[in-house]
Amino acid sequence: DEFTILGLQVNGTFATEIVIPVTQLHDRPKHLSLKEAAALPLAGLTAYRALFSQGGLQSGETVLITGAGGGVSTFLIQYAAAA
Repeated sequence: DEFTILGLQVNGTFATEIVIPVTQLHDRPKHLSLKEAAALPLAGLTAYRALFSQGGLQSGETVLITGAGGGVSTFLIQYAAAA
């Protein structure tokens, strides 16, 4: 089988072998190229990092989301509401 890693770099992800929980593994839809499949989680990851990694959003805080018609902003709304 051919495996490809898609995700953010953390310590050890440039290693020859890594250990990943099976719950974090997903098959790439065969009808999508590697580039197309890599684009799928981009909006969600961008929104998550903006709110939590960079923004430090805590439960109960207020967030202003402008331009709420795109992919990233759609995820921002969902993540902020769930925080």
